[in-house]
Amino acid sequence: MKSGAVALVILLGVSSLSAQKPFTLDRYLDLEHVADPTIAPNGKSVVFTRIRANRIADRWEVMLWQMDDDGKNLRQVGPGHHAAWSPNGRQLAYFAEVDGVTQLRVRDLDGGGRDRVMTSGTNGPRAFRWSPDGTQIAFTRLVPFAPPISLASPIAAEGGSWAGDPTITTR
Repeated sequence: MKSGAVALVILLGVSSLSAQKPFTLDRYLDLEHVADPTIAPNGKSVVFTRIRANRIADRWEVMLWQMDDDGKNLRQVGPGHHAAWSPNGRQLAYFAEVDGVTQLRVRDLDGGGRDRVMTSGTNGPRAFRWSPDGTQIAFTRLVPFAPPISLASPIAAEGGSWAGDPTITTR
């Protein structure tokens, strides 16, 4: 009896799904989703990343949003993603894309909303963490290697048995 009821529920579910419109690329691009929620140290606010497709520019837009713990007072922080509160909750560190390069930025939340760019260069940071006292931020980034060192072996003495050229290996 139970297996018959389960089969009936599954059939009803499948038939209701088939009555819906097919899930197309257009419907997918209409979706917006939320990622990386982070709760303020005092527990009264949350910052999250809102992601949506910009069909005109043919790219994804990522924006930071903030709201109170009761779901009210929703406000846009600005372009960015992967935000982290400072330990005292007065600053927000996050990644922002500028001219195709990821930058680490810090925004003061005590008023003014001033941003400070913490990184520069063509290789953006990959991850970051606040120090426990909130006075420093550690981050990682890929650093390009210098060109390999070219070593020329000396000419072997006539009739000598020397080792071959060196092999340089990087990982």
